[in-house]
Amino acid sequence: MLFQGDNRVALTPKAVDVLTVLVEARDRPVGRDELLHKVWAGSVVEEGSLSSHISFLRKALGEGFIETLPKRGYRFVG
Repeated sequence: MLFQGDNRVALTPKAVDVLTVLVEARDRPVGRDELLHKVWAGSVVEEGSLSSHISFLRKALGEGFIETLPKRGYRFVG
């Protein structure tokens, strides 16, 4: 479970998986292909799935926790 202060943050299982990969990478950028491989291994994924999960996480966590690095991927900075 994830809490923001005393409030529980409701996340989908795939959003938790994306967040876990980003947090485990610490401040290292995680590319799109790496995220797709680790979160959706062996699955056919629509192009917008990753970006919609990143958007969902940004709304759930608030701005400033996930940074987009153009042409390099995403990085957890919270």
